[in-house]
Amino acid sequence: MVGDLWVGLIVPPAMILFGLLLPELGALLSFHERKQVLEMLATSLAAGPMPVVSRVRNWRSVLD
Repeated sequence: MVGDLWVGLIVPPAMILFGLLLPELGALLSFHERKQVLEMLATSLAAGPMPVVSRVRNWRSVLD
């Protein structure tokens, strides 16, 4: 009975802590590979950065 109580008190907070720290650990370990991953995605998906379209915003464009 006592062992079950400790498991119930320790495991849920440990799972939450693990869930919060695991993405941070992944980001730290993959920091140097970001450029290679983006290049691989751009070539394999034939994707690229989208051009930024600037729109003229004034009172006349609001009424259109």
